[in-house]
Amino acid sequence: MALIAASGSAKVIAVHMDALDHCRTTRASLRKKAEEFGVANDKLIILEDAELFDLSK
Repeated sequence: MALIAASGSAKVIAVHMDALDHCRTTRASLRKKAEEFGVANDKLIILEDAELFDLSK
């Protein structure tokens, strides 16, 4: 969360969530932590499996 807060106007895109074999962080736990630290949804983008994101936005 500190890295996200210090990243200025950059957007952070979280991928590979909810995979017990290599990432135990869930989308829900990451969003909850972001909310606790006041990180907005447009700052931290948490993609669903196979979701596409337009980087030109």
